[in-house]
Amino acid sequence: MLIDIYCNEELGNTFSRDLGKSRGKACTLDDKKDYTLFRDYAEGETDNFRLRKHASGVWSASLLSNRDYQIRSFSWCDTHNEIEKLGYHKNFKEYCVLFTLDNCLDIVLYNCCGVPPEIVRKFPGYEYLSFCLLNCCLQMRDNICFSDFLNYHVDLDAFVESCQEDIENLNHIRKFYNGILDAASNILLSVAKTVYSTYRLSLRSQGFSNFVFGTGDVVTPRKNLPSGVNCHVKGRQFELPLHVLDRGEYLDRIKRGDIL
Repeated sequence: MLIDIYCNEELGNTFSRDLGKSRGKACTLDDKKDYTLFRDYAEGETDNFRLRKHASGVWSASLLSNRDYQIRSFSWCDTHNEIEKLGYHKNFKEYCVLFTLDNCLDIVLYNCCGVPPEIVRKFPGYEYLSFCLLNCCLQMRDNICFSDFLNYHVDLDAFVESCQEDIENLNHIRKFYNGILDAASNILLSVAKTVYSTYRLSLRSQGFSNFVFGTGDVVTPRKNLPSGVNCHVKGRQFELPLHVLDRGEYLDRIKRGDIL
């Protein structure tokens, strides 16, 4: 499957309507699970930033009675997003499908300002930086500065410098971050629309950098689901992974250090 992120507007109306409906869906937690385990993971000492973020989200959601949303610039995040990835809820059926950009800052910055992805991958601490920026959790990484992005490529320098023009009224950081989130949102929504409609999935949850799908009324056999999709961005083609997950599998995979 080849997805052009700027050429699938015909799917937009149906997807937007169903996305709106999904935001009102109940997420009744599986009351047979012990959620204090996730509190312990979140508060414990670990270098596994994916595990810490996931555990914190699951524990926080376990204390809420209803689903709610946070909004950052162009991005939305469901308070039960981590629960949905995990599948610890009573609406979980055969599997869930996760599409995430957590480790795709290279493609996002290419879409944003044209800097080659192979250059972005050379950033120090790339995986951690990508995860923090695209999940809107900058508090997990101290001292992200404009200088972190300078002197890698002329197009990236130009983007950073254009943002710094607003430094006097303190809009420079917002302009920089909004540019990244807007570029990420273009990719995320375009892929999600196509995957949703092609494989008859149901929309379960939206995170800042991901979508979680469940099975629809007509269940697509797992063998018919691809391991990834080809995405066309500004003249280049990228393969982005889709993860088909059993209940609890997400936790197992991030605990062993898998990059999803």
